[in-house]
Amino acid sequence: MKTFLTLIGGITAIAGCVIIIPFISFWLAYFGGWICSLVIGNALTEGLNTLFNTTYFTKDMIPICAATLGWIGGYFKSTSVKRTKEN
Repeated sequence: MKTFLTLIGGITAIAGCVIIIPFISFWLAYFGGWICSLVIGNALTEGLNTLFNTTYFTKDMIPICAATLGWIGGYFKSTSVKRTKEN
């Protein structure tokens, strides 16, 4: 029974890392993009349209673009763990 519960716990942890963490990352980035669209939305869209020589970007696209970039960027995070040997 103990090994079965360990297996279920492992599967749950993997599902949490694969499904829940990117979901949270997406919505946090969406919220940040929404705040950005309220504060500097016009300047940001004008800058993007000037940079790419287009009229495609609008103020209401900022939150979904930020969320998409935040979700994709979540897969490029890295952590390093250093262990030091103490005498």
